[in-house]
Amino acid sequence: MTRPVTRILNKGVDVLPVDRGTARVAARIHNEANLGFCSAIDSIVVATAIRLGGALIATSDPGDLSRLAMDHPNVEIQPL
Repeated sequence: MTRPVTRILNKGVDVLPVDRGTARVAARIHNEANLGFCSAIDSIVVATAIRLGGALIATSDPGDLSRLAMDHPNVEIQPL
């Protein structure tokens, strides 16, 4: 594991598993956003935020994430 990842995890960040429900939400929003081959990780991140009831997602690539979250006002995408 890289030092930056270890540093973040040591600050008490929760790591959440991707369960079937989150995978299903990710697949649905991916298909609805009609993004073709966008990253599955982007879909999983937004799906996790949706399942948690909302979140602020800070990213250097807001385009695809914004489209994935477009129908979920409680998920805010913040460009870095």
